[in-house]
Amino acid sequence: MVTRLRIVVLAAGLIPATALAQPQRNTVVFACPGGARLSVEFAVGDFTQPAVVHPPSGPAVSLKPQPAADGFRYGDGTRELRGRGNDVTWSDGAAPPLACTSGRR
Repeated sequence: MVTRLRIVVLAAGLIPATALAQPQRNTVVFACPGGARLSVEFAVGDFTQPAVVHPPSGPAVSLKPQPAADGFRYGDGTRELRGRGNDVTWSDGAAPPLACTSGRR
């Protein structure tokens, strides 16, 4: 019954098909030197999706996943988020890299 309702709603154009396909997102807040905070929205269970980084200063940016030898890496050529476990390094090309930790275990 739910599948039939979904098809009817999509056919009627009331809900775009992409709205149903969006992955669940998890936000992780990282503590950085000087009391700064960096938050990152990751797609749960889908590492092919972009991460949205909310840096301590400046606007949020969406970064595509990049190959990483270990851990994870997202970037766009100018900005980069690298991480392993609870630790990340944020680079925006304008300042020295910022090392932060989530405190999650």
